[in-house]
Amino acid sequence: MKRAFTIIGILFLVISGVAQNGSRFSTDLRFNEISINGSTTPELHSGDTLVFTISIENIGNEPYRNCMLSISTNNPSIIFIDSTEYFDYIAPGNEYTLNRCLIAVIAPNIPDRNSILFTFSISNSTEEVLLQRSYRVSGISLTAEHIRIFAMGAGGPQRTLHPSECGRLAITLKNNSAQDLHYINVDILGTNDSNITVSGPVQIAVLHAGETFGYLPEYTTTAQFQSDNTVDIRIGYDVNGSNPQEITVSIVGHCNCEDFDGVQLPAGFYGEGTQAGWHIDSTSMAIGSHSIRSGQISHYDSSTVNLPVNVPHSTNVSFSFKVSSESNYDWLYFYIDDEQMDRWSGDHDWTQVSYNLSAGEHTLTWRYIKDKSVNTGSDCAWVDAICFPTYLYEEPSLTITPSPIEMSIVHNDATGSTALITFSNPSDVHLLYENEISDPDGLPVGWLDISSENGSVNAGENKDITLQYCELGLIPGDYSATLRTNVRDMDTTLITPIILHILSGVGMSEHQEPTCRVYPNPTSGEITIANNNAIIREISIYDIFGKLLLKEAPTAYSHQLRLSDYASGVYLLKIVTESNSIETIKIVKR
Repeated sequence: MKRAFTIIGILFLVISGVAQNGSRFSTDLRFNEISINGSTTPELHSGDTLVFTISIENIGNEPYRNCMLSISTNNPSIIFIDSTEYFDYIAPGNEYTLNRCLIAVIAPNIPDRNSILFTFSISNSTEEVLLQRSYRVSGISLTAEHIRIFAMGAGGPQRTLHPSECGRLAITLKNNSAQDLHYINVDILGTNDSNITVSGPVQIAVLHAGETFGYLPEYTTTAQFQSDNTVDIRIGYDVNGSNPQEITVSIVGHCNCEDFDGVQLPAGFYGEGTQAGWHIDSTSMAIGSHSIRSGQISHYDSSTVNLPVNVPHSTNVSFSFKVSSESNYDWLYFYIDDEQMDRWSGDHDWTQVSYNLSAGEHTLTWRYIKDKSVNTGSDCAWVDAICFPTYLYEEPSLTITPSPIEMSIVHNDATGSTALITFSNPSDVHLLYENEISDPDGLPVGWLDISSENGSVNAGENKDITLQYCELGLIPGDYSATLRTNVRDMDTTLITPIILHILSGVGMSEHQEPTCRVYPNPTSGEITIANNNAIIREISIYDIFGKLLLKEAPTAYSHQLRLSDYASGVYLLKIVTESNSIETIKIVKR
């Protein structure tokens, strides 16, 4: 144990004042600032040594004597080299800095995005003040960068899975860790569809930081498999047998693409006049087993194919092309409504390009033109995989229930608790999502995990996702977090408030069933909060990110609040009664 003076970097502050005032007795001693390795917002990595500097302040009128600063955590990946610091005296109104007062080490094999919750305590013979901070650690991280499908007997990669099919998936795994990884064990944990099986355990001897590895598991689909469905594949891995982790990759089941896998040009495509027309070709393709190829033409000639489209809103079109021609003389042109977008000549292997389309009717044109002389290469062009977004004719929609998510847990319940939320997709298109949980300041949360950080919801289906609360070590009180769900192809991020009540376990009257009425809701101005069973002791209003906007103490059975000055949106109303019941109600301000 040393004598020096300092505090840690803020990455998570317990809501409702519990962090600063979560003491056994009234105290005027408070934490001011905490830094790790000289930063109040440190970037932590596996294997790091953490040196804490903590500043404290006596805001009272009496000195504090014989105080002990200590640190603890519920994360087994933290090893404390020095977890206590003694100081004799801090005078009234003084601030005291304990430099390099606590030291800890993060285990080298900690998983990526692991949250560490530290509890700091200052105590003497009569008082104790507690503060908690949560930090996110960058650790061992393997990600799936790309996925392609190679069906048995197919000429090349295909875009979707089909019934009664087998083959291999080509998944690119990347080491996003800051360190080299040795003896990585990779295997398939399962899928969300019982009509497909995927397997392929493999061990990677070494994967250097930033490098990739081609993972080739085998797959088989049954006759009942629906090719329009999106499939989530769960890949598990560990490094040298420790700290197993999981990543999810999604195979999109339905694409609004033309892959030319028929025997003739699809309906809608047409040529021009007597020119040699484009036709289905099986000798070269970007994906699947066919493409379209320009016709065999002579000098001063051209081969053209058109596609009329009518799009309801601005979007983009993408396609892949290949050219084998005399460089700078014989060209593949692409037009939108007779306006040239681009052109290519020479040797171009399959390349994907994308162009914007405004709402309305358009004609897309591909034209291969030869000049006056010289034949080079195959003297033609190919086009494949003409794609529009899957949501082009259907606006995607996703709802999350319940909202807000509210849970109560007894203090120091080591088992934790779970809450079930449902993602509902009424759209006619699949949706891919990514979930992220943070506190009201956008910082990591150390008391909550989600079962599905990324994945998909098929058209017209629901998906249940589990939140796992772990309150071990949290001070009794109220905690807030936000679930942000980013959905691909949607312009907005869905916000779901999360409220956690940590109960002391004494009496269990701290949180009861709802007894309050709030009306009118939605409202354009004033609301009334009424409780016929108990006096309302405290009312607080938060925005959906958990920021406190208003707090009042009415001490009455009913109370009115004016919301006319608030912007339109969703707010959270927290009500505490004299019987210590706590209720959180979502209100809508028009």
